[in-house]
Amino acid sequence: MISKNLHYFGILEGTFNSTTMRHFSDLAAFETQGLTTGAIKIKLPNTTNDVIMTLRIMLYNYTTESGSELLINGYTYNNKLWYNYSVSTSGTFTKGVRFAHDGTNYCILLGNSSTQWDVIRVMLTDLYTSYTL
Repeated sequence: MISKNLHYFGILEGTFNSTTMRHFSDLAAFETQGLTTGAIKIKLPNTTNDVIMTLRIMLYNYTTESGSELLINGYTYNNKLWYNYSVSTSGTFTKGVRFAHDGTNYCILLGNSSTQWDVIRVMLTDLYTSYTL
């Protein structure tokens, strides 16, 4: 697992015409210099039980896949499982996306323990939620 933490920005919350729908933008960024091996773990706040969400991730991997955008959808239920999840990819990303729970937080894993990244840039640009967050 890549041990570098995401740098979280101030979360900006937008408003909709509903009290149960929220939009957060400019959430976090992560970068490395040179070759790095391992999965990238995106830990969601532990308040994400019973949340329907869409997360937009922009990433750049210098040597293999250049730029890509991931649109991740799912429902986190209070039994630590993901339901009705999907990933839509724009670009050349092929390293895989997994949905998990680490005992405390829901997580999204990019790649696996043997995935190689070179000069990676990962930006969590938008999170749309509804239901309880």
